[in-house]
Amino acid sequence: LGNVSPLMVARRLAFAVRDIAEDEEHEKQEATEKLSQKPLLIKGTEGMVVCFAKCCQPIPGDVVIGIFDAGRGIMVHMEQCKEINSLRNTDKCIYLSWEENVCGDFEVDLQVEALNERGLLANLTMAIASAQANIESINVSRTREQDSLIELTVAVKSRDHLAKVMRRIRILRGIAKISRKK
Repeated sequence: LGNVSPLMVARRLAFAVRDIAEDEEHEKQEATEKLSQKPLLIKGTEGMVVCFAKCCQPIPGDVVIGIFDAGRGIMVHMEQCKEINSLRNTDKCIYLSWEENVCGDFEVDLQVEALNERGLLANLTMAIASAQANIESINVSRTREQDSLIELTVAVKSRDHLAKVMRRIRILRGIAKISRKK
């Protein structure tokens, strides 16, 4: 029917025939050879189009699931993404893992609740810059008289990098809450 790519069918057959440990060693060897030019982002997606879901914005370090779409390749989602609940136990769903040496920036949406005081935005941007991250977009709105809701998109390299950014923001004076939007 064309619902599953031939590469995924072949891979599943190979797993059934070979011992899993041998297969992992073989995949690592192949990945190492291909990484000599440019690191892959997701293991096992050689020759396939890989897209990252906008709904959950997976970053290196997140547990990820791939959803195969005949027209778009593999769409990578976080494991707890609500958008894929109906597809979770189908042939279109495959568990994925990140390559070890992923490089690049990944966008993540953050939501910050803070007291609205002079210099807050300047301090927030300085904290993010000091954590070696970049702000891609920012939106500030008032929730109540003394509170601000700041929604921002930052570019980070991994979950560890995101945690560092969030720690730098959390210690600022006037910050009530910070969370990753999923």
